Amino acid sequence: VIGYVWGDTTEYTPAGKPYKTRQQFAKFADVEAGFKAHIKVLLLDRYANARNLAKNPDEQILMIVKAGYSTTPPATYLKNMKGIIDATTDFAKIGRVI
Repeated sequence: VIGYVWGDTTEYTPAGKPYKTRQQFAKFADVEAGFKAHIKVLLLDRYANARNLAKNPDEQILMIVKAGYSTTPPATYLKNMKGIIDATTDFAKIGRVI
């Protein structure tokens, strides 16, 4: 982390009600440093069940959110991530005989 920036964000109460706030976000020297930091977070013990027990990407996303990764309701977060999950799944199929 080389510093922080402030940005507007939508967070959610435990009841799922959205509210606007300003938050501090980490700033990285480059994309690689950002990815490494993100991986470090997902390797924390709180996400172990998501890494070890999820049966598919959708279930893993839901488990990560429920473990505290985001205040966004799990179903909403999964919906927002669906495009990335689908794109990653498509890339994983490249070179495989189906």
